[in-house]
Amino acid sequence: MHIVLSFDAATIYLYLRLTRYQHVFMCFLSYHSFLFPRFHTLVRVYSVSFFFGLPPDFVFLFHILFART
Repeated sequence: MHIVLSFDAATIYLYLRLTRYQHVFMCFLSYHSFLFPRFHTLVRVYSVSFFFGLPPDFVFLFHILFART
């Protein structure tokens, strides 16, 4: 539970809409996002894409073009 609370509102909204098997996958990504920053980027891309209804590829491309990291 503490993993989900550490993310923003978009990620929590995505977590609530997932199925049981997707919860397991989301927890796996959330756990590894603290160990590897690339996983954190993946989690944020998918949470934003689900929240705004955009394709993940578009969000990832937007992140690559405009990210400051």
